[in-house]
Amino acid sequence: MNIRHLLISATLVVAFLLGGLFAVARPTEASNQWSNWHWRRTGDRLYLRVQDTTSSTLYPRIVAEAVANWNYPSHPLVLYLRPYCITIFGWTLCFHSIHAESGYYGSTGWRGLATLNGTDGDHITHAKTQLNNSYIASDPDTDKLHVACQEIGHDLGLDHRVSSDSCMVSGGSGAYPDSHDYSVLGSITHQH
Repeated sequence: MNIRHLLISATLVVAFLLGGLFAVARPTEASNQWSNWHWRRTGDRLYLRVQDTTSSTLYPRIVAEAVANWNYPSHPLVLYLRPYCITIFGWTLCFHSIHAESGYYGSTGWRGLATLNGTDGDHITHAKTQLNNSYIASDPDTDKLHVACQEIGHDLGLDHRVSSDSCMVSGGSGAYPDSHDYSVLGSITHQH
């Protein structure tokens, strides 16, 4: 990772954390795109691979369910729950677009964290979801699913929402994206 990507990643994490601390209700929700971030799509559909290395004890099938909740049949987004792996000279290399992991990150103030990496200041090339066991390990699966769904939504380029049953509502309990989320994704994952 070069210094530019490191600075962009660090800036996004700080901006996301500060945005959560100083969030203000907006009167309308024309778009919940996260800044100008979006994935580059070259064909009819956007295919992203998700690697799940979360604890199978704490998160049994939570990330798999969150990924399934984002796969909407008529939307051009397709998420796969496993990375594409190849073995070369005895070394296994896995390629993925989104990496979901969990750990005891301590009293950070966040239950879940999304980190975006990209080029040209707005094209996402790789994203990471972190689920903070320090806060949500003992939560019911429905709460864990909300956090996982929301962080994957951030990985896709969406920001928080202020109202609806969507999983993108900060502090909400929704486990699914809604039609507004899909509409915004459709407009930001345009072909290049």
